[in-house]
Amino acid sequence: MANIYGEAVYGEDYYEAARAPSGDGLKGRMAEIAFKFAQKTPAQIRQMAVDAKAGLTNNPNFPDSAARATALGTKITAYDTTLTNQAVAAAAQTTADDAVDAAVEDIKTELNGAKKDCETVTRDPVKLGTTQMPLKSAYEPVGDLPAPADFAVTRSDAEGAVDGQCHKVTGASSYKGEYAVNRDGPWQLGYEGTKSSFTQGGLTPGVMTYFRFAALGPNGWSPWSDIAQCRVA
Repeated sequence: MANIYGEAVYGEDYYEAARAPSGDGLKGRMAEIAFKFAQKTPAQIRQMAVDAKAGLTNNPNFPDSAARATALGTKITAYDTTLTNQAVAAAAQTTADDAVDAAVEDIKTELNGAKKDCETVTRDPVKLGTTQMPLKSAYEPVGDLPAPADFAVTRSDAEGAVDGQCHKVTGASSYKGEYAVNRDGPWQLGYEGTKSSFTQGGLTPGVMTYFRFAALGPNGWSPWSDIAQCRVA
């Protein structure tokens, strides 16, 4: 008897064999061979075939298995051949991939040389455009900056300090942050620098404090961000 996975199942299914000449009853239990292919690697399945071939060759219990042992040997040889072919193909593919990469690098080198030659003659965009090589996008003025987005402030690990941050504002050269103990002010400068994140200390622990943030662009300061609040640790 076998379960749905093809595994041998040993339960209470005993059978009584034919009586021996002595008259004694012989008891045995039914068995099945369980390969469990789904749990094996290709190499393990090959080894099972090698073991089975050896076990079936000249086996007196199964005198008619010689053809099966021979067939197993043929299949094992075919498997080994496919492994060899696979290794050769993989090596050839690696060599081909390396050749493609080298050819691409050669093309890039020539393109960079052509770029240098043309730009030495002129930087006129119309004339450079006739080369059909891609040009950098024309410079676009940044204009007025928007208010910093997603500005948030959280308690810092240090006493009397907070951590603040917002999304970087495209075109911003620097940022500043102000704080106040009342939502309507008066506001004091707490941070000024080039990063869109900061740690500010020197605050009063336990006090709810309010913060706002702005970005500096070519046309001046952006509007203030939404107000963030945090109870200082």
